[in-house]
Amino acid sequence: MLTDKDTMFFDDEEVLESAVSNSIKVGAVGKGGYGSTMYGRLSAFVRCTETYTDLTSMDLVFVESEDDETWTEVKGAGKVTLTGDEMVAGEVDVNMPAGNSTKAYLALKATITGTPTTGKIEAGLTTGNNVG
Repeated sequence: MLTDKDTMFFDDEEVLESAVSNSIKVGAVGKGGYGSTMYGRLSAFVRCTETYTDLTSMDLVFVESEDDETWTEVKGAGKVTLTGDEMVAGEVDVNMPAGNSTKAYLALKATITGTPTTGKIEAGLTTGNNVG
């Protein structure tokens, strides 16, 4: 799978507390607009790049924004909960469908349970099920 810095939510980053990722501007959505034809095929890949310590779980969900500041959960989007035991470097490959966003910006919201001291993930936007 090819990745690009402009399509990365988390780029081999420490995510040790709850946070919203880097946002990706996917354009205006509307009848005949980019989003109306693409969102059904967009998804995120998630990969653990450094093993997490003292993590209970990490919940990931797609969020959307019109202004790149105020975020709401995307209806119909995939959600995933990863346990601390699963967050081993090279061991996690997840594919999450983007759902039906109607806003200009997409991001991932990570909610952390526990008090991790180390751990990194990468996550990016892709089309279809291109994990691997």
